[in-house]
Amino acid sequence: MTLKISTLLFISLTVHFAFAQQNKQDSILVLAARQSHDSVQVNALISAAIDVAKRDSQKALSYYRQALRICETAAPGPWAGNAYARMALLQGNLGNSDSARLYFDKAKKIIGQHPNYQPSVIAYYNSLGIFLKNSGDYDQSLKIYRQYAELGERFIGRENMAGNFLNIANVYNKMGKLRESQEYLFKALTIFEELHNEMGMSFCYNGLGDQFYKQKNYTNAESFLMKALALKEKSGNKKAMESTLNGLADLYMDLKDYNKALIFSNKAIAICEELGLKENLCKSIMNKGMIYQRKGDQKEALIFLLQAKSLAEGMQNKITLATINAELGRIYQEQSEDKKALHSLLEAVDQAKKSRSPEVEQNARYTLADYYTQHGQYKEALEQYKRFHALSDTVGGVSVKSKLYELEAQYESKKKETQIALLEKDQKLTVLSLQRERAIQLGIAAVLLSVIVIATLLINRNRVINRTNRQIEMERMRNNIARDLHDDIGSALSSINIMSKLATESNGNNSQLHLKRIGEQSARMMESMSDIIWSINPNHDSAEMIVSKMKEFAAEILEPKNITYKFLGDDELAGITLTIDQRKNIFLIFKESINNAAKYSEAKKLTIEILKSNGILQVSIVDNGIGFNQSTKRAGNGLRNMEERARSIFAKIVIESEEEKGTSVMLRMPIT
Repeated sequence: MTLKISTLLFISLTVHFAFAQQNKQDSILVLAARQSHDSVQVNALISAAIDVAKRDSQKALSYYRQALRICETAAPGPWAGNAYARMALLQGNLGNSDSARLYFDKAKKIIGQHPNYQPSVIAYYNSLGIFLKNSGDYDQSLKIYRQYAELGERFIGRENMAGNFLNIANVYNKMGKLRESQEYLFKALTIFEELHNEMGMSFCYNGLGDQFYKQKNYTNAESFLMKALALKEKSGNKKAMESTLNGLADLYMDLKDYNKALIFSNKAIAICEELGLKENLCKSIMNKGMIYQRKGDQKEALIFLLQAKSLAEGMQNKITLATINAELGRIYQEQSEDKKALHSLLEAVDQAKKSRSPEVEQNARYTLADYYTQHGQYKEALEQYKRFHALSDTVGGVSVKSKLYELEAQYESKKKETQIALLEKDQKLTVLSLQRERAIQLGIAAVLLSVIVIATLLINRNRVINRTNRQIEMERMRNNIARDLHDDIGSALSSINIMSKLATESNGNNSQLHLKRIGEQSARMMESMSDIIWSINPNHDSAEMIVSKMKEFAAEILEPKNITYKFLGDDELAGITLTIDQRKNIFLIFKESINNAAKYSEAKKLTIEILKSNGILQVSIVDNGIGFNQSTKRAGNGLRNMEERARSIFAKIVIESEEEKGTSVMLRMPIT
């Protein structure tokens, strides 16, 4: 998503003027029109430029030029740093990067001479941070914002500190570091709400909308973006509106509501053209091309994407160029123009790497991998998928991992068979080694028992019993792991091997069906392996850890279905330690219950209660779904598996359901 927290983040001074009354604006213009050539006129011209920049970039440029002429001739002083810094950012927004850097250098020189003049210092750090962020230099942008924060709230003010938090959140968002971005967004929003600063709140809402969009939580994303747009429209800040309009265009494009997406995109383009914002215009035109591409109108998509590419090349914006070339590659590929497609996609990857934006590089590499896959270049495709996945372990998730397994299964099946054989051989050697070790230990214990006195005999007897119990527990754990690997992983690998061979021997729809099944088997195998690893980790022995795992799984399954849920009683579980078998089977029963509720119950609400009473651990899952008739519905494998797992840990499970009244699953297990 190309949501942009607007570069107009001068919360410290611009918000004041954004909400000023008309009579105050008139007073500023009167002062600006004076021929006094002093600091009063310079500051009035700067204030007028800040206010008008939201609606008319060229008029703002004119005001700044007047202020700088006075600074450079009749009235040199510390206020010149303010004018240079703001002029620099405006030049950057208009696509004039060289001019922007020149003005920043002049501002820095003035600030070095007058380090305690607050307006110039604030304008310099704000403007330079935004300029570097828009140029894709995120590390330097963060460095500037941190230096700014070190000046302290006493110097820059509470409102400016909130604006700085918001800028930092925006940079982290561009870097793909969503957790850090969210942390600073809420810091900024808290302060803005305390100060009743609606413009600052609107930028925070914009950022939260972007976060929810990236999580594909479209309902919350739409809500926050609409809140942001309403506040920005209220202030008349057209420049700030542009980023929110493009965000809504992206949102409706994902929802396949292309007519709405085009409405918001056209509004954003109109604002950019009116204010002369070349960089934002380029991104807005690119978004419009992407909407037509998703809509299936490749002819219109090419027109707008090539127009955006021409603008981006003029500004040397590598992030935007990488995104545009990736989209052009998709279109050329659909039109069977393979040379053009490959050239555009390779350019996209190269520009994305130079931009240092993980999100943009992920998109470029995924698109290139898809191209290689469709043209039978599987080795190259696998390499691009691996690089894509290496950029972030949170982006792509199971689908990316499934792609990796799919390609590996197609071209390394023999290697996998060899690895499985080696694994089985290692397991046999390990078992034999353990058996010999146990025999030696038992022999030593027998010798000791024959020569030690009665008192020592009792002590050693206890030690032998404890050691034997540990060995039995270890053996049982290994057997369980071996069984799970054989039943789940082994069978899945065998299926993948068979289906990969069938896929290579098939054509058309049959081949696609086999490949789809390989992907499904790979995803299931990964999920099973994750459960096995989690269950044997000694750090997960506590009941609190299994509850944490339950909450994570419930969120993953129920939230996309819009099923509300709550956990009750989990604060009573402190100090309870569970065995490997207990926590594994409790979790798998819980997992099966949640899956059943999500797939079949049509429930809107689900309650999970975990209680400890009189040596009994009780877990109940209750939904308000359609239920089923227990007398007529035959028990499937899922319900039978739940009952078998309960018996294996000496627990009792009761499943009750009534049509139109929901279903409840209750597990009761004795604990010591």
